Amino acid sequence: EDFASFSTDSSYVIIPLSSSSSEFNKIAPQAKQFNATLSSPNSLVLFGYPEWLTFRGERKESLCELNATIYSRFYFDENNSLARKVVDAYKTTFGREMNPAVPSQAIMGYDVATFIIKSMRKNNGNFHSELKSFDGLQSDYIFSDSESKGLVNTAVEIIKFREGGVIEHYNF
Repeated sequence: EDFASFSTDSSYVIIPLSSSSSEFNKIAPQAKQFNATLSSPNSLVLFGYPEWLTFRGERKESLCELNATIYSRFYFDENNSLARKVVDAYKTTFGREMNPAVPSQAIMGYDVATFIIKSMRKNNGNFHSELKSFDGLQSDYIFSDSESKGLVNTAVEIIKFREGGVIEHYNF
């Protein structure tokens, strides 16, 4: 709540206790004011939650101003050229835009179907043989065996919001 006693020559990571938008709305204004007083523009980082990927407008701008880093199981880059083709093909085929939900169920279906079809083609119809990692439009898949409990997707997306609306995306 009060950054007055914090040194402006140090670096900070803020990790909110909750993913709620009301919690974010309490933290963001004070954090932005404090960030403006720091000696380096990258001295403050906000570590956030997957729910924050739904933010638009002013809250999304705040994510960029606060150098937010978010972990997630999904991320859809609407500026990706293949993504644009799929979105346009959906509109042409179904006569309407995709539901703007986050995550997009339509893109999730595309990723799952593409992964399964490519895996089956590569392995002559045997889906479980040599599953490779897959970079989807929204969801990535890196399966590992969980000791007789089946396959588990261990892929994680890291999304970094930067000044000027730049968004960096990494998958692991």
